[in-house]
Amino acid sequence: MPDSSTDQPSIIAPPPVLFFACLGTGCLLEWLYPIGPLGLGRAARAGVGGGLFLISSGIAVLSFHVLLKNQTPIDPHKPAARIVREGPFRFSRNPLYGSLLVLLVAMAAMLNSLWLILLLPVLIVLLDLGVVRPEERFLIKKFGDEYASYLSDVRRWL
Repeated sequence: MPDSSTDQPSIIAPPPVLFFACLGTGCLLEWLYPIGPLGLGRAARAGVGGGLFLISSGIAVLSFHVLLKNQTPIDPHKPAARIVREGPFRFSRNPLYGSLLVLLVAMAAMLNSLWLILLLPVLIVLLDLGVVRPEERFLIKKFGDEYASYLSDVRRWL
């Protein structure tokens, strides 16, 4: 049985922590240095933000369901049990991380925050370089050709 401390990728932080760090930073910057709203009216903020929130939630719930059904840990610090290729994982290798990106845009719309939009590329880079790529390196070592096939069949993001 592999040592569980080595049977995991070396990520910089759990993805939700990175999301909340960007959300908190954006809200703090909005409060300290307001640069103006996105220009959305109240109804548009509610519609766009609410719609994106529902999309993000739907992707996350479906992804969680598929991982649980396949008895694969959701926590990136726990050993991966298998490569999941169904549900949202047929279209993206990282649907949960994608849902966090959509959620940040939803929050930007709901809060009318340009800062949150400006922090979206920061979250993308943090997730990509600090989580996704280390996970990919780890999974290719763990699952070999099976994961290499998944890499060639399914896009990293969309």
